[in-house]
Amino acid sequence: MTLRTVLPLCACVLLAACSRKPAEGDAAKTPAAVKAAKSATVDPSARKERNPRIFRRSLGEPEYLDPGLCSESEGGIVTQDTFEGLYQYGPTHKEWMPGVAESYEVSADGRTWTFKLRQNAKWSDGKPVTAHDFEWSWKRVLDPATASRYAAILWVLEGAREYNQSPEGPARAALRDKVGVKAVDDFTLEVKLVAPTPYFLQLAAFYTYAPVPRHVIEKFGDKWARPENIVSNGPWKMVEWKSQQQIVAERNQ
Repeated sequence: MTLRTVLPLCACVLLAACSRKPAEGDAAKTPAAVKAAKSATVDPSARKERNPRIFRRSLGEPEYLDPGLCSESEGGIVTQDTFEGLYQYGPTHKEWMPGVAESYEVSADGRTWTFKLRQNAKWSDGKPVTAHDFEWSWKRVLDPATASRYAAILWVLEGAREYNQSPEGPARAALRDKVGVKAVDDFTLEVKLVAPTPYFLQLAAFYTYAPVPRHVIEKFGDKWARPENIVSNGPWKMVEWKSQQQIVAERNQ
């Protein structure tokens, strides 16, 4: 199955239907006779297998397809489909479905959330998705050098705001270590919040909280999210991006 995001520009398609008057022979045919004639000429073995496609319309070109940098709806549509966070939005956006996380626990004071991750979660290149990916990705968003416009959505984490607004210098690294997200092991993520946040699952489902592949970013830098380089962990993976035309994604197997 293929997912296409179509970017309409100034082109319009006009479909004109032409009709003709039925001939005398046509008028004599009954509906049953026409149906029988069509059935007799169709060879089921000649039918081609269809490749299901889903088309989505976008009003403009995405600025970024990097979840940590994306801040507009055009890119958000694609990143929400190609990346998977701890939890995902349900059909009505009133319930939250497990994503990479399979369960979670909240401390009595509501400030510490512990997530258990699925051990079968994979990047599209086959490498495992781990709690370390989440820790690194969230701290990347908060890093002032990243200049993420949505960094403030992570300020609910302990120490996040202080790190995100820190001046350049040796103290910044120490503030990074104090941010309230930690990979306890490969499949356990501990999150410490500034205050009880009952809607944290809703935040965790937003694409800014999605993990990104550190090994790919360190290899390709700013070009990591191009179709020829991108690695994602969502239900879809991008395979084509024709600027100002279309973005094509296929099922992530």
